[in-house]
Amino acid sequence: MKLTVRYKNYAYAIRDRYAKYLYIPEYFDYTGTVLPNPKWVKDDSFCLSSGPGKLDFRVLLKENVICGWLHDC
Repeated sequence: MKLTVRYKNYAYAIRDRYAKYLYIPEYFDYTGTVLPNPKWVKDDSFCLSSGPGKLDFRVLLKENVICGWLHDC
């Protein structure tokens, strides 16, 4: 099963410090499969696969997840 999470963009809170016409989104949607955490990943985070042609996985802080939903595929 695939999981999609809506993840808070930390740069959104300080978007006024970026270029005036640069669009900074409030959140990102990431889709992937939840993977077992390597030893170096703390308990406050989890790993989500990122797909072919990208890094193997991304590490997401649980506190920055706004919501999530499962896909049956």
